[in-house]
Amino acid sequence: MSKIKAKKLSLRFAPYLFIAVTILTAFGSNSGTWV
Repeated sequence: MSKIKAKKLSLRFAPYLFIAVTILTAFGSNSGTWV
């Protein structure tokens, strides 16, 4: 895989990763005992 292709993939998945981290952080802070 070329570096350009990898950069495009990371840019494409970056928002989803950010959303996933935000959701996990929200769940962790809201229900710490549940985890």
